[in-house]
Amino acid sequence: MKQQTLLIIAIALTAFVMLAVEGVIISNQGAQAKSSAPAQAQTVQNQDVQPAPQVNQDLLKQISGREAQYQALIDQANAQLMQAQKDEKTLQDQLTTLKSANSQLAAQAAAQAAAQPAVLTPQQASQVAANYMHQKDLYAVESVSYYGSTAYKVTFSSGAIVFVSTYGQIMAALAAPSVAASSGGRGGGGGGSYQEHEGGGHDD
Repeated sequence: MKQQTLLIIAIALTAFVMLAVEGVIISNQGAQAKSSAPAQAQTVQNQDVQPAPQVNQDLLKQISGREAQYQALIDQANAQLMQAQKDEKTLQDQLTTLKSANSQLAAQAAAQAAAQPAVLTPQQASQVAANYMHQKDLYAVESVSYYGSTAYKVTFSSGAIVFVSTYGQIMAALAAPSVAASSGGRGGGGGGSYQEHEGGGHDD
């Protein structure tokens, strides 16, 4: 009985010692965990917050120089655009002036053409000569040079000849030769009659 009591007491002491040792171990582990937590948090914080790297001054100068070049190119392009717009306006003004001048010249040419008499056709010249001579026996009409001017020579079957200008004026009228003038004995007289008529017609 006494031995059993001693055995129970020994077992109880052993369990108590083990529990005490286990409590000490657990306490040490908790203290170590608490002490290491701030250090880890500080390490993480130090890793997250890093000082910003310093920018190279040469790189900043290059960037500034390129920006200045770009700005200069933009200014040059704007100046060229403004000059092109001015040139375009100048060309438009010149074109308007030329159109106005051409319109005036065309109007003047039309007025001059309307003021000038119309050029007769050969048929019209024949009609003018027939009305002047009161004859209808037309034989031929041709364009000739009469004293340096272009004229129509209208010949009748009777032998009469009328020179009509291209604008309808009678330049000369030659009567038909008479029967006596056409005979061989009076050929010279007939020639004189021809010259007389021609001269009188030219004076008209």
